[in-house]
Amino acid sequence: MPEAQRHARLHVTVRPSAATGFGERAFYVQYRAGGESGEIVKTRVWGISASQSQKALLMMRFDPKTAIATDTAIDAIKPEDFVRIMGCDLTFKRRANAFLGETSAGSCHLAAGDGRNLNVTERHDISANLWEVSDIGVDAQGQRVFGNIDGSPTKLRRASAFTCWAGVSQNDAPIVVNGISLHDQGGSANVVLGNQTIRLRLRNVEWPIGNNRPSLTLYLSQNNDDFAQIYAWTDPNANRIALNFNAFQASCTRNEIR
Repeated sequence: MPEAQRHARLHVTVRPSAATGFGERAFYVQYRAGGESGEIVKTRVWGISASQSQKALLMMRFDPKTAIATDTAIDAIKPEDFVRIMGCDLTFKRRANAFLGETSAGSCHLAAGDGRNLNVTERHDISANLWEVSDIGVDAQGQRVFGNIDGSPTKLRRASAFTCWAGVSQNDAPIVVNGISLHDQGGSANVVLGNQTIRLRLRNVEWPIGNNRPSLTLYLSQNNDDFAQIYAWTDPNANRIALNFNAFQASCTRNEIR
C-alpha cells in the first residue's frame, strides 16, 4: 500500500475510573501516536449510561479543558476539569456479538483549529478483540478536514499482556533478565544483557491478504536494529512462545486475565 494511504499507527489505552459525575460508568482514554511510547496526542473521558427509552447505551464524550489531561490519578478526575461535547453522544446497540455506536445525523458539530465549524459523524464497532472507529469531519463547503481518505475505519486490536525473560549464555555464568512486559500488538523492549543489548518485539500478526495464517510472533534483534535476526511463531492463542538464537534465549508467557 502506498505510504500516503497507510493509516497512522495509534496506541489507545482505555482504563475504568472510579470518578463520579460522568455517568453510570467512566473510562479514561489516552491516545498515543506511533505506539505505546509515542507522543500523547489526546486524552478524554467516556461516560456511559443506560437509556431505557432507546433501549441502548449512551456514551458521552468529555474533553479536558487543558490540552492533555494527566493520567496520574484517573480515579480522582473531576467533571469540572472537563467539557462535555454536546451533540456528540454515541448511541450503542447490540448487534450479534458486537456493539455498534453512532452519533445522530447532523447533531455533532466541532470547531476546527482555524475556526471553521465542522459537521462530524462518528461510528464505533466494538467486539471482544476489535474496535473499529470511523470519524469524519467536513466543513460548510463539504470539504473533508479529517478522517481516513478512503473512508475505511481505523482498526484497534485488543492487546494481550505477556511477561517475558531473556538471557545470554557466557563462559563464566549466564545472564538472565526477568519481568519484561510486552503486549502482542507490537510491544517492544530493549534488554541489556551484560555488554550486549537486544530488542524483543511481540506481535499477533494478521495478514490482510494472501494465504498466511495468523500467528503470534516473537522477534529478536540486536544493536538497536529493527531488522530481526531471528523470530519464532506459534498459534495466535498460544499461552507461551520462545526462541533460541546463538547464545540468546527468550520466552514470553501470556498473563492471566483478571
